[in-house]
Amino acid sequence: MKKLALFMLAIALFSGTANAGFIGDWQLQNWTTSGPGTVTITPPSGSADSATFSYRDDPAGFSDVTWIFSDVATTGGTVSFNYDYSGNHANFEVYAYFSVFAGSNVISLVNAGPANCCTSPSGGFDYSGTATINVNPGDTFGFMVGGSNYDSTNHLNGDLTITDFDAPSVPEPASFGLLVVGAAMLAFGAGRRKRAN
Repeated sequence: MKKLALFMLAIALFSGTANAGFIGDWQLQNWTTSGPGTVTITPPSGSADSATFSYRDDPAGFSDVTWIFSDVATTGGTVSFNYDYSGNHANFEVYAYFSVFAGSNVISLVNAGPANCCTSPSGGFDYSGTATINVNPGDTFGFMVGGSNYDSTNHLNGDLTITDFDAPSVPEPASFGLLVVGAAMLAFGAGRRKRAN
């Protein structure tokens, strides 16, 4: 009985503490967006194994433009993910960048340009990789993408696809239930032992 209670307690403590995908506190309806033009998250809400954060701005003007996609961490720990950042920022004097941030910690993952036709990021780009960053409870966590160009075809279009998103989360209610059951079984076992002595 004691071994079973300890086993259930261990399951309760370690289950529900990390997300595999955009689930729990990280569901996509919790994310906010900022930036000009058309800005979308696909899917727009609910849980998902992967998500695509997109922007379309035409005309974009000739200054640097940034888009931010963010959520607030409720639990501290490490966030890890795979990314694919692709798009088209026209052809002349093209810049493209992508960073992940948590609070004041910013990690640059892509910083490309200036480039002219047709060296990436000019004429289209596609960057991919893996990243990790530590978050603290209450940190604003997210992705910052953007760039610029000095092209007469003055558009900035991009898609950031995030897969294998793994982030700390508040344990699910079922985990708390297992914790309570495990603690109750330990208390019951201890009480029986005292009465037997």
